[in-house]
Amino acid sequence: MSRLTALSFALVGALCAAPAPGADLPVAPAPRPMVAPFVVRTYKPFDPTGAKGSTVIAEYGLKARDLETIRKLPGVAAAVPARYFESEAQVPGRTAAVRTFGTVPDHPVALKLDKGRFLTDEDCANKEKVCVIGVSVVASMFAFDKDGPIGKTIVIRGTEFRVVGVFRTKAGDTDRTVCVPLTTMNARFGAVITTRAPGTRTSEKVELNEIVVRAADPAKLEAVVEAVREALKKDHPNRDWDIPPR
Repeated sequence: MSRLTALSFALVGALCAAPAPGADLPVAPAPRPMVAPFVVRTYKPFDPTGAKGSTVIAEYGLKARDLETIRKLPGVAAAVPARYFESEAQVPGRTAAVRTFGTVPDHPVALKLDKGRFLTDEDCANKEKVCVIGVSVVASMFAFDKDGPIGKTIVIRGTEFRVVGVFRTKAGDTDRTVCVPLTTMNARFGAVITTRAPGTRTSEKVELNEIVVRAADPAKLEAVVEAVREALKKDHPNRDWDIPPR
């Protein structure tokens, strides 16, 4: 038998040994369903005096240590921080009321991106002055800019931020948002945010306004929620946080 003939027989044998189309093949296990996250949110405790315009700094809410505590709880797959405050954004000749929102690259708000890019690990590590903005901010500040907002600069409390992305149209609470790296927010604006209005001045120190938590197993979601509640009760006797209904 020639070498060519032997190779031909070997090829036919291999083809015959191969499973026929439609034959039972090993099936890869279906991916486990992603568990919808829940949010732990800071709430300002009730002030029975009703004092306004005080020079005292009100300190309350979630802290960085709470984030680490939650991340270590059994059944927690991820916990992502965010801090935000009301402010004004400016470009030459225009001003808009916005919510400045500091967070990290894996916050679920990244899923609402429409154009450009979201925040990166490098942005956070280097405390870059970049931002992703909502459609209301685009309409207020760049409505007549034919080139769009990407690459342009807006100013918040004296700091210039370069626009690198835009959220989807009418994506809920992102409409008025200017999203920046949390590390940049802390470095540029400090721990205390002072808001001035006619006749009043309010100073508040809030480390984190929310922590988005995702459980590893959908069947154990309620157990994880309860574990988070019990963990936070120990360090927050005045209950300056809550978990809104999902």
